[in-house]
Amino acid sequence: MKTLLYEQIMAYVLELLEANRLMPDFKLPSENQLVKKFNASRQSVGKAYALLEKKKHIVRVQGKGTFANRDAPQPAAKKVMNNIALIIPSTETKFANNIVRGITTFCDENSLNLLIMQTANDPEKEVKYIKAVSALDFKGLLIFPVDNETFNEELLRLSIGKFPIIMIDRLLNGINIGYVCTDHYSSTFETVRYLRAKRYKHIVYIASEPKVTSTYLERINGFEQGLLTFYDGIRPYNTLRLKADRVDHAAEQIEKFLAAHPEVDAVIINGYTLSLAFFHALEALDQQRHTRLQPIIYDDEFIAFDHIIKSKAFTILQDSLTIGYNAAKALYRQICGDLRPIKEKIPAKLITRE
Repeated sequence: MKTLLYEQIMAYVLELLEANRLMPDFKLPSENQLVKKFNASRQSVGKAYALLEKKKHIVRVQGKGTFANRDAPQPAAKKVMNNIALIIPSTETKFANNIVRGITTFCDENSLNLLIMQTANDPEKEVKYIKAVSALDFKGLLIFPVDNETFNEELLRLSIGKFPIIMIDRLLNGINIGYVCTDHYSSTFETVRYLRAKRYKHIVYIASEPKVTSTYLERINGFEQGLLTFYDGIRPYNTLRLKADRVDHAAEQIEKFLAAHPEVDAVIINGYTLSLAFFHALEALDQQRHTRLQPIIYDDEFIAFDHIIKSKAFTILQDSLTIGYNAAKALYRQICGDLRPIKEKIPAKLITRE
């Protein structure tokens, strides 16, 4: 029997409420946001929210938005002895969603209860959730840190107390915690090797302003070592570091850079926001320039640009399913008494459309 669209919307909202149930007054997406996400009518979204409000799951505040109802009936608590938690910025991207799928698969295979807490990249929420995990006597924690985080005192405190923790996607300075992530260094180094073999002469790496996160450092180090190994060295134009929090501002800077450097024939773009900005800039180029320029992006998150990606862009594909599964497996080993930090890097694969 086919699920009606308003029922799909209700299920999605209930998932958000469950993932954020430790956060009082959690604000839900607006009706306009849900209309766009589900390509739905306002009538379908309105019906979903009306039913959830009737069942006391949500409250709507005029002029402020829709929020979780702090007085909503709570489901029966699961047995704490098998509970683990995942703290993650969001599950909206394919990369993050596949990580969750990998974790869920392992949990299902090993009778573990998983609670997902989404921070929306808010460091304060992250600290709050870490404290909650400790207070509620969970047996272990998987954590995908918020963007640009380099240190976390609460994680240090838990690690000193031998609490089972596995980091996902990146490392934090000064904290000896196990991790499972992509081999970021090799992902760019091997991409540069491939581009040189295919006779690309002028390649560029686009990233945000220099940060000290492990992901950024490993990717830029792999790129620069690739230039030193396979090209004639590093030139100033090989790296474009942007200071822009908005897609349109980044797109303007990228467009100006490409206009000033017509010799550039391949571009590796770091991260979702900058990739989105690059595709906007690419659409503004003339057809000849558009044809000669080879973009390389991380993962495939851009449905709106499928006409470019499927025929044009290369993809550095991270094995997020394996990252999630192996992270949960490593955490389970710690819960079972093996507290040796697991340090695992999963190879990425370059998809070239050839």
